[in-house]
Amino acid sequence: MLNKISKYKQQKIFFGIVIMIALLSQFPDANKSIMTPITYIVWGLAAVFVIYVEKSFILTDYMKLFIITYGGFFIMQMLVALSGGNTEISTFVKLVPMSAMIYYIFFFIGCREEEVIWCTLNVYRVMIFILAIYIIITRVNGNVTTWMNSEVYLMTGSSHKNTLGQLLGCGFLEFWINYQCENRKKIVIKLVGIILLIVPLLYVQSRSALIALGICLIYTILVGNKLQNKIIKLSFIALMVCIIFNSEFILDIIKQAFLINKYSNASGINIATFSSGRTQYWKDAIDVFQKYFCFGVGDYYVDNFYLAVLAQSGIFGGLCLFGLIANRMYLNFRTFYGKRQNREKDYLLEKNVVVISVFYIIMSVFECFPPFGPGVASMLFWMLSGAVDGKKYRTRKLRNV
Repeated sequence: MLNKISKYKQQKIFFGIVIMIALLSQFPDANKSIMTPITYIVWGLAAVFVIYVEKSFILTDYMKLFIITYGGFFIMQMLVALSGGNTEISTFVKLVPMSAMIYYIFFFIGCREEEVIWCTLNVYRVMIFILAIYIIITRVNGNVTTWMNSEVYLMTGSSHKNTLGQLLGCGFLEFWINYQCENRKKIVIKLVGIILLIVPLLYVQSRSALIALGICLIYTILVGNKLQNKIIKLSFIALMVCIIFNSEFILDIIKQAFLINKYSNASGINIATFSSGRTQYWKDAIDVFQKYFCFGVGDYYVDNFYLAVLAQSGIFGGLCLFGLIANRMYLNFRTFYGKRQNREKDYLLEKNVVVISVFYIIMSVFECFPPFGPGVASMLFWMLSGAVDGKKYRTRKLRNV
């Protein structure tokens, strides 16, 4: 028994360190040339550790789909590149393997004790909380007036505002979902986490993350909440709305977070200007897709995951990656809405995965890489997906025994 406890403690520490290093690489002043390879090495070591402990490589139906779809996608990209069709291969050739690695590592964790899952998720929340404090101290502090009067993004440097928006948005939702209003301690943790995360979220001005976050908050209230929690959350949101619309200063902050002042000073607010020209870029991407319909043009950037995949890899590459993501979303939603014998026990983990899935469905419309990155920015989606699948696999295995 002592050996078993010691083993799980070691796993908590090991995977906790992996998550810490991965998230440290996303801090605004992190040296990407050093931290990026270290992050890849650490995740690689974690994958090797999983295979070593497991003594075998478990292949679930989704992993088989992952291998088949990505394998087909990779082969097509290589053949087109070798034939001289594209000068650069699709960005997703490099991004997808990291997501697969994170998924499998957390599938392994899900197959183990549930305590290991929650320990790693707690490390994630703490690191995002530290990230928020870091941004407040190094960026927000003493810079509010400049930010309020600026018509350009101030969040520049090694970390992109939309990458930070993903991380801060996911962290906000983790505090919102997991600390239920059951006692005073959890209420305090929830409020402190939410308040400290909303400040850098507004500051980085990631409008796609703010829109996705708003939709997720509404979703969490409407779906699967106890009446008491629904009333508390609705009251909290109603109070915030009242404060916002009765405070000119806070309303100005909200406007500045969406850069509304910048666009209102121009010819007027419209979809094209408010979306930073995305609508025109989307039209251009559609033209590229139509021109290179079968295999795409290779590396091509546009702020829409679906159009980026089609422009980069054509209809055949698009079918591979869309099939992979569509099946993943289906499995995540089925996990939450499907009938489960131990629903109360698994409810919170299932709610985590479905809310984060909603977040990334919205993000993928406005950004190029989610839910595959950039880097480890989308890691929570694959962590939760792997953990849920691993837990289901363990439940079926125990039931068969």
